Amino acid sequence: MFDAFSMRGIQVVAEARLRAGQRGANMIDVGDLLLGMIIEDQGMMGKLLSNLPEGQEPTRILPPSPHIPFFPAETAGQLLTKIENLLPQSEPIAQTVDVPLSPELQRVFEGAEDLRNMFHHELIKPLHLLAAVLTDASSQYAKLLQEVAITKEEVLKKLRLKLDEEQRQLSHELAKAINDALRESKRVAEVASKARAAGLDIALHLNGTIKITRSAFPENKVPDRSVLESLLLATDFDESPKS
Repeated sequence: MFDAFSMRGIQVVAEARLRAGQRGANMIDVGDLLLGMIIEDQGMMGKLLSNLPEGQEPTRILPPSPHIPFFPAETAGQLLTKIENLLPQSEPIAQTVDVPLSPELQRVFEGAEDLRNMFHHELIKPLHLLAAVLTDASSQYAKLLQEVAITKEEVLKKLRLKLDEEQRQLSHELAKAINDALRESKRVAEVASKARAAGLDIALHLNGTIKITRSAFPENKVPDRSVLESLLLATDFDESPKS
């Protein structure tokens, strides 16, 4: 199910499961996801794992991924307190117990998938999840976010900026690859010209190898291997003269 999630997205979900278990919930809810999102965003996962209730062993969570936090620190603190007050508390559930997603959270995941497709992003990231939470403007969590000036429009704007950045990066990488290919083509052409001038026959193959044979000229008894040394590609060399 989480194959389409980025590393940070998976960390958010893992933290949400942890929080749901700590409060004894029989389902992981949207509030748990928001807690996980804020905790991951603020780089607080390690700190909170050290404060687990006695007898609970922490699950293995990957190291935080470097990023610039989306939530201002003060806003994040306010949201954590308000969300925790909204969520019902009970006896903690062991982390080894499977806890299903609530129907509301399932819809959030589906909304995040739709946003990923809309922006042509490779993976679902925390901002996709946050925008999906804000899609239902009537939900208590969307209203809570709106109270601290976090709106769906603001999150979508951030996603568009990230898309523009990714497109610029891809354009740069594509331009570099094209330039590298042109330089390599020019180099191979120059080497092929030198090889032929030295009395060698050269053939380029689609698998990236070069087939070199001696020409029929009688003065070329031994191929000029200095030409071969200038080649960086795999070479299949044939010592026999051409018939």
